Amino acid sequence: VETQAIQNSELIIANLGNNLFKVSLYSAEIKEPLSIDIHNTMGQCLLHNTIINDNGTYSYDIDMSYAKPGMYIVRLGTVDYGKVKKIIVK
Repeated sequence: VETQAIQNSELIIANLGNNLFKVSLYSAEIKEPLSIDIHNTMGQCLLHNTIINDNGTYSYDIDMSYAKPGMYIVRLGTVDYGKVKKIIVK
């Protein structure tokens, strides 16, 4: 049931400029805390944190100003299921 709920939810990553990003996932079905992970293209984890559902919204601000330019993978979910998107740091 949870896998279907996250598949029906859209993971949105807004680029706020200056290598700042806002990650959002809206879901009335998912209630449990979700983990957010950011990996570089070599598979190294740069960030791991837990996000709590706040009235149907999971939201997290990311500051990638410290990171080297390139592509990074953002994953939001649990150990069993999740959504993945990429971000570009300039």
